[in-house]
Amino acid sequence: MKKLTWPCAGKPEALAGQPIGMYHCEFCGEMQLAGVAHLPPQFPEQWEEPFPKVPEPKPRPMLRIVMKDGRTFEGPLFDRSYDAYKREGWFDLAINQVEHPEVPEVFLFEECQSVVDVEHPDVNLLTVWTAEA
Repeated sequence: MKKLTWPCAGKPEALAGQPIGMYHCEFCGEMQLAGVAHLPPQFPEQWEEPFPKVPEPKPRPMLRIVMKDGRTFEGPLFDRSYDAYKREGWFDLAINQVEHPEVPEVFLFEECQSVVDVEHPDVNLLTVWTAEA
């Protein structure tokens, strides 16, 4: 079997915001996730070295949500793209719902007064997510 040369010419990051999800790269055939950098080979024996280094995932931002009814919640943002929030009008937190049933499973934009990153509280993310392009 002929080995393929890394890096692959595929650019899944160019598909950010597209409703695709996982797909087979048109150049190498490996499964990729639309909107993120090309993942390393699943089957390295098909590729010549060196393989790409995959960065460690960034820590999830800790959000503080103030609801229009006055309730306040804090928790890490669930792993979804900001493009999806703007398109879908909701987001969720990485919270164990069994341990914290008081936290809504999803936060609809229209029910939130503000959403801020705890480390950068001067920016209301809700305003950013709902701004017209």
